[in-house]
Amino acid sequence: ERLAAGAALLPRRRGAVRQERQESMMKRMRSWGMLAAVLWAATAAAQEAPEPVVLTVLGTNYTARELGIEPGADDVRRMAAVAEKIQGAVWGNYGNKEEFQISEEELKEFCRRSIPTAEEAGTICSLTNLFEETWAEWQRDDPAGREARESSTWFLQERKIQESLFSRYGGRVAIYSFNAPYAFDAACAYLAERETAGDFVIHDEALRALFWSMVRTLPKEPLLSEEEGRAAFAVHPAERWKQQLLEIQGALTRKLNASAPSP
Repeated sequence: ERLAAGAALLPRRRGAVRQERQESMMKRMRSWGMLAAVLWAATAAAQEAPEPVVLTVLGTNYTARELGIEPGADDVRRMAAVAEKIQGAVWGNYGNKEEFQISEEELKEFCRRSIPTAEEAGTICSLTNLFEETWAEWQRDDPAGREARESSTWFLQERKIQESLFSRYGGRVAIYSFNAPYAFDAACAYLAERETAGDFVIHDEALRALFWSMVRTLPKEPLLSEEEGRAAFAVHPAERWKQQLLEIQGALTRKLNASAPSP
């Protein structure tokens, strides 16, 4: 009878043990779930929110950090960083065309026509060999020679770019010392066209307004009319370069003469 009673209790004990184990397992699972939830929340809180995209140029997104904009930077610095990225990419695309490359012949002609005659320089000294000497200096593979070639090449290339923009869009032109005529209205029109085409997108509207305000700010120099601009581009770049050099030389000569003691 005792054996029979024990045998009868055995299934109930096994069931009770099984139930206890299940309850224990459920408690552990709930504990693990709570722990996992806590860990997930802690991890999510620790992760920084993704930086907002400030600018998209030619399909590439840039955050403020990638543009070099430091936290707390003022509007001028933010706008300058955005403008630099846009100008470098958009104008780089325009200026890399084959038609804007400068040949050796063009560079040599620029050097030749930049040299004033003795009469232009107001001297009785012979300047016959000055071109050959200057061109030989430009040919040398030293810092001075490379600087002369690079600066002259840049000047001629910029002149071609500005003349191309002017012929395409027209508008007013600004004249800067020792720079190519700047097709002001044409440059604004080209940038507006590129923005409409999606070449660049400034996602911050306030920053976009600052950028366009900067682009459209009139230069200090008086702007030439479209007709006057056309005449400015008709002058060979070397002639204006030479004229400016002669103006500087004349100013220096007058200053020296004024400071010289009277006889």
